[in-house]
Amino acid sequence: MVDSNWLLSTSAQSAAAIVGVIGGFLVSRALAITAQREALTARRAELDADAQRYANLEKAAGAALADYEANDFIWDVRRELIERQGNATLEQLSIETDTEIPAEEERVRLLFAEAVSAVRDSIAAINSNLESLPALPDNYADYVATTQDRGPTTDRWGIHQDVFDEILESRRPHDAFALTLPPALRDIAPRTARDEHADLRDDLREQTRKRVHAEEQLELVTQGLAGLSVPYALKVGVLVLIVFAIVGVLFPILLLPVEQLSSSLRRTVVALFVGGLALVLAYLVVAVIHWPQWLAKKLRV
Repeated sequence: MVDSNWLLSTSAQSAAAIVGVIGGFLVSRALAITAQREALTARRAELDADAQRYANLEKAAGAALADYEANDFIWDVRRELIERQGNATLEQLSIETDTEIPAEEERVRLLFAEAVSAVRDSIAAINSNLESLPALPDNYADYVATTQDRGPTTDRWGIHQDVFDEILESRRPHDAFALTLPPALRDIAPRTARDEHADLRDDLREQTRKRVHAEEQLELVTQGLAGLSVPYALKVGVLVLIVFAIVGVLFPILLLPVEQLSSSLRRTVVALFVGGLALVLAYLVVAVIHWPQWLAKKLRV
């Protein structure tokens, strides 16, 4: 007859060994998922910083392009603005010069207001200074040296010099300047190189591309993190091991030591061990078939 203590101890030891092996495997899987989550978290933080940095660079590039186009528009219409002595609207000059108002209209209107102010202030200042001079200076440099009038601070387009040169050409230094100007006005400064405009557009497109790429990668990593929760199969595996540990390890240990088990109790111990083992084997079969596919899908980022 089989010794009862030997049966109970063998059952407990075998079940404990199985629980230990499979439990170690589940723990290793859980640690792998944790490591992957930490790596994805760090990558998400990096991509989030990149996306924010590229967004700031994109904003700066857009502002630089808008500023260039707004200044370019002022250059195109400044001649007509001077002819009208600053008394013209943005829309009027756009139609008159057949120049389209840039997309960043708010920026254009801000600079246009500065240009209007520069035209009016320049006319008033030059007329006032010329009335106090015995003779009109030969050039703008002499005028500035004599009067220290360098123009209004809002003049970033050389409007002040342009107005002075037109007064010099009119040869009416002591009369109120009516700005009856000749049809052709010269440019007082070379236009900004057109390749600068292209460079600004290229820079904006490049920063936008980088931002979009970073945001797409960030979305992929975020989705990967969302899928890296503790898998259902792992939870089921832990539950199966707990059940097997109770029926295969704990229950026999609680019966030790014993002189002799009844036939029904012996059958119960064996049935519980076999049932628990069958449950573990069934879990392993399902895990081997389905878990690798699930894990590969979740970790594909």
